[in-house]
Parts: sequence; structure tokens; C-alpha cells
Amino acid sequence: DWNAISQRRAQWWSFQPIERPEVPVVEEVSHPVDRFVRARLSEEGLSPSPQADARTLHRRISLSLIGLPPTQEESAQFLEAWSSDPDKALTSLVDELLTDIRFAEKWARHWMDWFRYADSHGSEGDPTIPHSWQYRDYLIRALHVDVPYDQLVLEHLAGDLLEEPRINADLQLNESALGPGHMRMVFHGFAPTDALDERVRFTDDQINTVTKAFQGLTVSCARCHDHKFDAISQADYYAMYGILTASLPATVAVDAPGVLESNRDELASLKPEIRSALADFWIDSISDTSDQWKVTDGEEASVNVVRFLLRLQSAGSVEATWKATKGRLGK
Repeated sequence: DWNAISQRRAQWWSFQPIERPEVPVVEEVSHPVDRFVRARLSEEGLSPSPQADARTLHRRISLSLIGLPPTQEESAQFLEAWSSDPDKALTSLVDELLTDIRFAEKWARHWMDWFRYADSHGSEGDPTIPHSWQYRDYLIRALHVDVPYDQLVLEHLAGDLLEEPRINADLQLNESALGPGHMRMVFHGFAPTDALDERVRFTDDQINTVTKAFQGLTVSCARCHDHKFDAISQADYYAMYGILTASLPATVAVDAPGVLESNRDELASLKPEIRSALADFWIDSISDTSDQWKVTDGEEASVNVVRFLLRLQSAGSVEATWKATKGRLGK
């Protein structure tokens, strides 16, 4: 019975709500994280490693946070600060590295690995993915300004649908609308012989990537059957499939509100000017002796007149163009 199996599997620890555990009591250390580490070391009969010196500590922190070792100048500055106040020097170092753009670049790289970021689709033709760099830069900016994790997940799944998107005033961008860009980075054949099969394949890839990245689960296993190990049914898979396959790859505008509108207003004001100038040009270019007035058949004459009026109508008001040409058209 799948319901019974699913309920039993749902009791696995990773499916349980997050709880705040009781912090072990350890005399030697004060920080809660250190207490957990020290308590487990004691259970295993292990002793902590020796205290690192200031230079080693600086190097470890720098490599951990930004992926780069400190320069000689940075090391000298840290050692000088450490000599007068170690705690303050350490706190200042961590705060400085967390606000460094290199911190965002390092961790955005790991995030992009989860979502298999690429500039092209691969396959035999290796077609490019339009504007893929926009997603990369969006992710770096998001980590740099410390966008909350739940907001980042929301933008990745439905950033183009948010009623109150996150706007970047400096770049005039709708940041939230860039979040779903990772959905475009899917398996993609160069010239598929079966378009439906290709669409099924890249929708399955979207499900596989999103669930592995956000849930650590191989949900795509449930494409053909209820999951053999986790509490995921085939119905769950196709519920998600229905949502993702209803969204087609597209290039969308990600400008901040007001940007496109200002362009539309300018174009709307230019349109009648262009129409009027074009109509004037057409009318002035036609003389009374023009060959297009010389017709030998009444039916042909009617067709030519209708065609001419339709061309003038596309340039402006029918009434205005008729007044300008009625003398030449005669009956």
C-alpha cells in the first residue's frame, strides 16, 4: 500500500521539521557551535587540534570565505590588529570578507554548479543560451547584498510572477524576474527529430535539477513509478511536471517598472509624425501624369485605387489622404 509506505518513509530524519536542539554543556568552550563539536569529539575519544597561530588562522578564514589566500599586505595588517586585540581583529576580518564581492563570486560559483549553469546547451551543435550571463550576475549580486534564502528560492521558482519583485534601482532591473533564468539551462538537442520527446526530456531535466538543488532528492526517479526510497509518488512528479511544462523557454524583458513604459511613450509620440511624413512623401511623389493613373480596364482601375488608399490609410487618416488625392483620382 503506497500510502502506508509513504507515511513510513516520511518519518526519515531529513523530512522532519527543523528543530532547535539543546546545546551540550561543555566547560572548556562558550560558543554553541564549538560545544557541539567538542561534545562529539569527547564521545569519540578525540582531542581538538592545537590552536592555530594568527597567520594560519587568517589564511584559513580567507580561503574558506573568498576562496583566495590573503596578500602579504593583508596578512601584515591582520597580524598588527591581532597583536593589540585578537577578538576584534578576527571579527573585523570576517565582517570584511563577508562583504567582499569575491565572497559572492565564490559561493555563486557553487550555487551555479548545483543548477548546472552554462553558456551553451552542449550537444552536437552546442547552441548558445541567450543572455545566460544575466543569471550569473544576478546570483552574484543577490549573494553580495545578502538576499534571504527563502526569497532566493522564491525568485528561482516564480520570480517573474511576483507582485512585488525585488528592484535594482541602480541598474534599472527587475532582479526577481532574472531568477527563473536557470530553467533555460537544460539538456537541449541541436536538431531534435521528435519535438515532443525533446520537450519531455528538458522538463524532466528541470525537475531533476530543481529538486536535487533545493531538496537533495532525486525526484525524477518518480517519472516511471512511485519512488523506491523516498516519500515521493508518481503523482507528485507529474504534478510538478504539469507546472514546469506549461512554462516555455522565452526571452523576457527584465527592466525595472517604468523603463519600458518611457520607451513606449516616446515611440507613441513618434509614430504619428512618421505616418504623416510618410504620407506626405507618397502624395508628393505621385504626379497627375503618373503611369499608375493610366488604366485600360475599369476593374483594374478599381483595384489600383483600393490598393493606393490602403497604402495611404496605413500612413495616416483616410479622410486627410482622400482630400489630398481626390482631385487626382477623379470618379
